[in-house]
Amino acid sequence: MDTPDFGQISLGYFNAFKAIPNLPLSQQSEVKNWLSDLFRTSAVVGGDLNSTPHRINRLLSELGLTARLSDFPTYLPSIPDPQSEITLPSFDDFLILDKNIQFLARPLVKLPLHISHNPRDLVNQLNLSSDHVPVTCRLTKGESSLNLGIFNVADPVFWKPFYPATADGFDLTTEPRRLERLKSIISDLLTQCDVLCLLEVPAPLVPWLATKDARLEKMFSTTTQSDSISRLALIC
Repeated sequence: MDTPDFGQISLGYFNAFKAIPNLPLSQQSEVKNWLSDLFRTSAVVGGDLNSTPHRINRLLSELGLTARLSDFPTYLPSIPDPQSEITLPSFDDFLILDKNIQFLARPLVKLPLHISHNPRDLVNQLNLSSDHVPVTCRLTKGESSLNLGIFNVADPVFWKPFYPATADGFDLTTEPRRLERLKSIISDLLTQCDVLCLLEVPAPLVPWLATKDARLEKMFSTTTQSDSISRLALIC
């Protein structure tokens, strides 16, 4: 997304950081080159980064780049029987690559930094409706400002057959109730954000989202659950 005041802003779901160590060396080089191009052409990169700030900073250093980012817990991994205290990771974040941009990022729900039981228990205990918490970020540059939001809403129905642990903490028999709760959270985010990036959007949410932005109907050519893999909705 190219903006007149802030330059290129790239939002999405990034599995590249996590995948690099498990790829053949030739593919590692390709992915690193892709990320390097992304970082060098973007003023801001944000979304579900699927990796921790420490690992991201290490890769940035390897690429000869620097960025500012926050470090607060945003994700609840499935660890049913933890043997020790767990540090909740920061996966959902914004990388600020333009030194002239000031930013303030914050999670809409403050998660504990450490936990000694299965983190997924908090999905219901805190009425989160997702294993990720929404994160907003206010950008300022000179007299201009822009409010961004990211939220991985989770799609346990789709992902469970492939990765059973993704459904941990979710009651799939009450999925319609969770979707209604998500509508409320998304509606609140839309009042706060100029641009909202939603990730892993379940197919049943698509018709409702289309009422918020008609362009989404064209983005989602189908509404069957099997075609909903890693759906991303960008609402401006």
